[in-house]
Amino acid sequence: MKARRGMVATIGTRCHRRLVGILAAERKKAGIRQIAVSASMKERPNWMSRLESGQRRRIDVCEFILLSQIIGFDPVAALQEVLKVAAKKKGA
Repeated sequence: MKARRGMVATIGTRCHRRLVGILAAERKKAGIRQIAVSASMKERPNWMSRLESGQRRRIDVCEFILLSQIIGFDPVAALQEVLKVAAKKKGA
């Protein structure tokens, strides 16, 4: 996992996996297809698939909030779950 100069490598970390796992689980729970989310985000059809599989490195805060609105989940509760994973690493 090599990061660009000045960037921390986060793809594939427990925190990143938890974030995309939550997105995928919430989308599936809502019964929304990846292609529908991608279209709502005005992205290419495979955008959500790449995000959920961890191929897309970044998701900014505004994208995350918009995704929560499209899919229909609480972004604060989701981030609290991600923070639990981050806290475990910090405390380890």
